[in-house]
Amino acid sequence: PDYFNWLTSQLLQVDSPKQESDLIFLYGMSGVGKSMLAAAIVHQSQLQQNFTGGIFWFDGRHSLIDQLRRLGQHLGLTLAELHQTNNADLLAGELHRRLEARKCLFVLDNVIHRDFVIGFRKVSSQIPFLVTTQDRTIGASLNAQMRKVELLPTTSGRMLLAQWAGLPEAKLPAEAREVIQHCGGLALALAVCGAKHRDDQTSWHDLMAALKNSRLKFLDHPQGNVWASIDASIAALSPDMQSRYLELSVFFQEQGIPEAAVWKLWQARSNMEPEVARDLITRLERRSLIQCEGIMPQRLIRLHDLQLGYLRQACPQNEHAHLTIIAAYRDKASGILIFTPDDGYFHAHIGRHLKAAGLGMEISNLLLDFHWLQRKLKATDIYTLLADFDLIELQSSHRLLHGALNLSSWILAQDKNQLASEIIGRLPRVGTKGLQKLLREARAFRSVAWLEPLAAAAHPAEGPLLKTLLGNGQPVLAVAISADGRWAVSATEDGTIRVWNVTLGKAGHLLPGHRQRITCLALSSDGQYALSGAEDCTIKLWDVREGHLLKVFKHSEKINATVFSLDGKFMISGSNDRTLKVWEIITGKVVRMFADHVGAVTAIALFSDGKRVLSGTTEGEIRIWNWETGSLIRSLDLGGNISGVSFLQNQAQIVVRFYRSLWLVDWERGELLGDDDHDDEITSFAVTANGKVITANSFYNELDVKTLPIPEVRHPLSEFTKKSDAPLKDLNFEDVPLIYDPSEKPRPHAPRFPLIKSLTGHSTKITCVAVTPDGKRLISGDKDSFLKIWNLDHLGNSDGIKKLDANSLEVTSLAIAPDGMRAITISFHFEVCLWDLKKCKPVSNTFEYDFTCNDRVSLSADGKRAVLRIVNVLSVYDLQAGKQLRSLMAHPKRSRKRPHFKRSTAITPDGKFVVAATSENRLIVWNVNNGRVVGRSVRQRYPISEVAITPNGKKVVFITNDNSLTSWNLKNGRERRTPKITGNRLQCLAIAPDGKTVLTGTAQKLTVWKLENEEAPRRHRTLNCGAHYVSVSSDGRNAFSAANNKLTVWNLETIESIASWFCDHPFEACVCSQENPRLVVVADADLRIHFLKLVHTDDLVAGKKSRLMTK
Repeated sequence: PDYFNWLTSQLLQVDSPKQESDLIFLYGMSGVGKSMLAAAIVHQSQLQQNFTGGIFWFDGRHSLIDQLRRLGQHLGLTLAELHQTNNADLLAGELHRRLEARKCLFVLDNVIHRDFVIGFRKVSSQIPFLVTTQDRTIGASLNAQMRKVELLPTTSGRMLLAQWAGLPEAKLPAEAREVIQHCGGLALALAVCGAKHRDDQTSWHDLMAALKNSRLKFLDHPQGNVWASIDASIAALSPDMQSRYLELSVFFQEQGIPEAAVWKLWQARSNMEPEVARDLITRLERRSLIQCEGIMPQRLIRLHDLQLGYLRQACPQNEHAHLTIIAAYRDKASGILIFTPDDGYFHAHIGRHLKAAGLGMEISNLLLDFHWLQRKLKATDIYTLLADFDLIELQSSHRLLHGALNLSSWILAQDKNQLASEIIGRLPRVGTKGLQKLLREARAFRSVAWLEPLAAAAHPAEGPLLKTLLGNGQPVLAVAISADGRWAVSATEDGTIRVWNVTLGKAGHLLPGHRQRITCLALSSDGQYALSGAEDCTIKLWDVREGHLLKVFKHSEKINATVFSLDGKFMISGSNDRTLKVWEIITGKVVRMFADHVGAVTAIALFSDGKRVLSGTTEGEIRIWNWETGSLIRSLDLGGNISGVSFLQNQAQIVVRFYRSLWLVDWERGELLGDDDHDDEITSFAVTANGKVITANSFYNELDVKTLPIPEVRHPLSEFTKKSDAPLKDLNFEDVPLIYDPSEKPRPHAPRFPLIKSLTGHSTKITCVAVTPDGKRLISGDKDSFLKIWNLDHLGNSDGIKKLDANSLEVTSLAIAPDGMRAITISFHFEVCLWDLKKCKPVSNTFEYDFTCNDRVSLSADGKRAVLRIVNVLSVYDLQAGKQLRSLMAHPKRSRKRPHFKRSTAITPDGKFVVAATSENRLIVWNVNNGRVVGRSVRQRYPISEVAITPNGKKVVFITNDNSLTSWNLKNGRERRTPKITGNRLQCLAIAPDGKTVLTGTAQKLTVWKLENEEAPRRHRTLNCGAHYVSVSSDGRNAFSAANNKLTVWNLETIESIASWFCDHPFEACVCSQENPRLVVVADADLRIHFLKLVHTDDLVAGKKSRLMTK
């Protein structure tokens, strides 16, 4: 340890007047290495030269008189002299006279009682003492200098294990790492394992199995016995303390055992008072039998894994033990579990105790109880809640709920108050009685304000999408998933690598990664190690479980692809330096290099036999090698820039990815079996074991799942001319013929890949995909930092409740009819859809106009009129009648000036006035009824980006591109402008019904302004919440701001957030109902319309904060 040199110096300076004490204590738990450390200190030559009178070692587990007689025998006392008295004090006095002139050091090892030290101090008070003990109170009572011996870190443990095994550290196999992990830094266990491997030829696998199953008696060796060491420390306790200590074996201690939970158990078993329990915990901690963290009475108690293993063998767990702790949490009268108060243990682990006690049905009932779900989520986290579903056999109700919570895990990890919204938004309205009860309880939730979905429009629980993982905000560039689908790694644009527990959907270690862009990732079959290649010409080997960098491998140019060998001992990499290299991972040396490629090596695939490897290059070259012998097996010339390649299960066929196409190739026969052309770049692809091909296109945010074509005719590759499907900027136009040559053979037709299903779920460009070897799980990443986990076995089910998707393109506008029963949406192509808000379904009279509008459409708040720009004319439409009312122009037709309208338009809530911005940087206001211009603003220096009009039609507020806000009085024509607003660009604008409150939003801020008299808008409050869309309720009390995936509700009186709601996709529109101030409708980027109702408590109506109360 870092204080090793300090200990040595303290012993050497024992005669110094500045010395605090000549009594030095090393304390710590049994087997931690106290005796090893003391032995290492006293074997130093400088100490042995300093203590010329000798260094004496005594065992504190033996009686004081016996150890004094050993010393006397060494000093020359006869047996008769040694045994003439049984008085330790008299014998100590005689020894004192014999040692008076000698410079000695006494080591008292494994001291159990304070009297042992005091007895030896009587021999000489001038001799320095080095004492090891588990009980730190002994040293504290003697005013000794004390140092705690901690558990060894992984690096030191590895060194110690290698030393005792007689091996170089680099030669320790992968199984040895598991041994180190299970030893938990306990020096004795590491030494015994190493010695048994060296002397008894015990395999690492057997040692790992013994540790994993807590078979401590197996770890017996002349160098030490782990079981006996722990047993001796417990035997020193009183019978009552032993009983209480053994009872700790029933606890699950992954996160530590709260002090309150320990007292709860001891109270149930022995009617112990809390102060007595606290004292007992303190005494056990002082004896190093437990470890305590925190301050009384909120301490967390931990046991070393081997101590816990001892307890569970000495006191086997059975149903009765678990029933005891369950009974401690039950109401004595009714026998019902008492949910509150939370002691830090009950909510996290009661499910596991119920399972161990054979009460699985009680777990099933709890998981369909909304109050229990809410309390457990509040006390723990969503990952702990999801783990409870693994304790039972999932029925249909539990399977649906588990799927819904899995999909919502990334949201509930951010905001636990979203539970009711997520359950209602994802579960079907028709289901079992258990689900119906759960939904009723969720709708009755009133602890905090929340937004209730009126229809289940989010991704459903039984679709192919299993889980969403939220990254660090950077675009995902590469992803890899382990063979068992439990672990994944992702690389982002900032050069970092994130480790994911896919089962839980939980982020693990964040690895520093590379200084430049990461280009490829690979995971070992067990998910333990990862390889990352980057543009900085390096490949890094990571231990993803521990979060450590293990090795760095270097090429001379950018890395394009890398893969592990099947046994995990080698790594193969391809680079822009036109080489394919095989590396031995342990030594970091190149064992084979293939350097005669024509172009950069961009793709690697390993055969199932583990001996052959395929490489693809930018020149369309495919080569198959035996990497063990270095021989070339086959070479193919496909033409084009190969960016990826993957084997099919039969290993005779490969799928090759080019820029815009996929080829299915029989490499043995040199034949093309299928050709799948795309309109845009294929950003990534994956092939499953059962022959499914998953592609991601750069234009559509969908994953296409296709099957392999069945060719009627096989075409030799020689019949296909070389092609280049790279972007135009990469083409050499001098090589492209300008005139068609009829003598040239037409290219044969190869069948396309049949489409099975398109998976929707991403809102931005999909950048990477990876699939498990069994083809059941797919992971995909996008530019918005989201990762999606898909179940490829459920492609037949719907990927979403698309009842609310009547528009085929992006929704640009929303409005709610004045009766509050209907909503209107308009899409990018001006498809108009009417919705029944009660049923949350489109009604039958959906219609489409016969022209295209490429701008946002403005709707009146009552939903009766719409305004849209067509070329340089504004058209006003009566949506109820489905006809055009009037065309509005900026200038008369006879005018030479024909300015066109900008995107910014607005219409008053009653539909009587329309205001629009023109290319001249002006605003024009029309009276819709007569088509006359009623106001024209002065010309602005900058273009107008957003505009809104007050409900009474007297003032217009607009934003210009210089980020300033201006109010324009239509009556007198006066304009009042704010100074330029620093920060991000203003993106949205809304006016409250009172006409005096204005809201503006940027990507980072939401600002509330006040319009007063003839003054410029005055900044009232700025909130640290981004807003891309903003709307105000009809009563003016609340505002709704939408940014990215989050909708926030604000109380405009107190300017405080009172509720929020998360969407699976970014928002595209947001509008409030004019009839019902609690109703808001939003549209998202996945073409889904969400109808939300604000539900709040009485306290929150007035804008007050309320605590999360339990029901």
